[in-house]
Amino acid sequence: MIHQRQPPHLGERPRPQAGTVNGSIAWALLGLAVGAVVTGAALASAGGRARVPPTTVHGDRLAPGPWGEVHRVDLVIEPPSHALDPERCPRSPPLWHFPGRDAVGVESALAGAGLADASLRQLMATARCGDGECQLVPDRATIVGLSPPQRDRIEGLLAGSLENRSYWLPYVLPDRQSALWFGDRGLRPGTLDLVRTLSRRVGGSLQLAEINTVCAALPTDDDRSAFLRMLGRVPAAMLTLRVPPDADVDALARYWERGRTPGTLRPLLVALSRVPGGGTVDVAELLPHYARAHVNRFPQPGEAGHDCHYAALNFDSATPVDTFPDDASFGQVYGSAFEVIPLAEIALGDVLLITRGGASVHAAAYVAGDVVFSKNGALASSPWVLMRLPDVTDRYPGAVTALRRKRG
Repeated sequence: MIHQRQPPHLGERPRPQAGTVNGSIAWALLGLAVGAVVTGAALASAGGRARVPPTTVHGDRLAPGPWGEVHRVDLVIEPPSHALDPERCPRSPPLWHFPGRDAVGVESALAGAGLADASLRQLMATARCGDGECQLVPDRATIVGLSPPQRDRIEGLLAGSLENRSYWLPYVLPDRQSALWFGDRGLRPGTLDLVRTLSRRVGGSLQLAEINTVCAALPTDDDRSAFLRMLGRVPAAMLTLRVPPDADVDALARYWERGRTPGTLRPLLVALSRVPGGGTVDVAELLPHYARAHVNRFPQPGEAGHDCHYAALNFDSATPVDTFPDDASFGQVYGSAFEVIPLAEIALGDVLLITRGGASVHAAAYVAGDVVFSKNGALASSPWVLMRLPDVTDRYPGAVTALRRKRG
């Protein structure tokens, strides 16, 4: 939600952390099984209707739960050309905010990070201090020339303030998904080397905050679009529900019809159970209207993309509600219309809110197992996806709280 993504939501109040995780739902939320990765072409060719006969269901099966026998195929989705606006690749120098520090304090902090005297003097010459903070404008040579220990310390300092949004919430690449970036052969030569230089390692991931510096180094719109495509590439999932002849159709209907008129899906589930050997259906067909209409696709030209909060709050809306003009509005909705529930009790349509330091980082709607419905940013290069919760929390680290809309 920074630069190419929306800024982090600053008006969100701190939320209680979720209770003890237990049971099959908790197992599913924390499971880390990795299925086969297929190309985006698999998404385009996948059917959305019941398939018979169901001799084989592809993909890894989700943990057992009230959602039934659901199988997951992992996808990698990347933005189409129409979603890539090179003007969204910012080229202005980054601005470093140091709230609560005067010039002496900033100089001391940077010296403690190991900056050489010459670099330190050059940086401090750009300082603008007042109203309880200092701002610095580092040049490209300074940013690129930082050693890994210096980058780690300085970006660690910057990440402590929400004003440094690209550092507070950088792009994250888990090691297990390194091919999302470093398998790209469509980038200008040298781009990946620059990305490596500007990234810092945090645990089992690389974090890239210096988007402006990379964009400024790319000379053409095509180069910048290719870089945005790399950043916009996300892991996603396609789910299939198998309904065997002995399925508890009433229980399945209670889960998948949650929040809707009883009988909305039951006829289909009954029909699938009567197929010899059991029938299957794309889970997208079982989702409420808004989610079904948007899942695993990108905004079309002229279509408002909205962001994660809009998508999560409208997951089960027949007519999307656009009454969330700013961060404070989201905070008010979560605080007044929702209640905290244990993670182990989460069900279809409940909201998973991720917060850090009292600020909202991300929100997603729960689907089944460890899979959620997520919109990772408001721009056209961010799709609506079904995504595994571990993949979401890799990109949006923080405390996860389960929220359920109040009834009545």
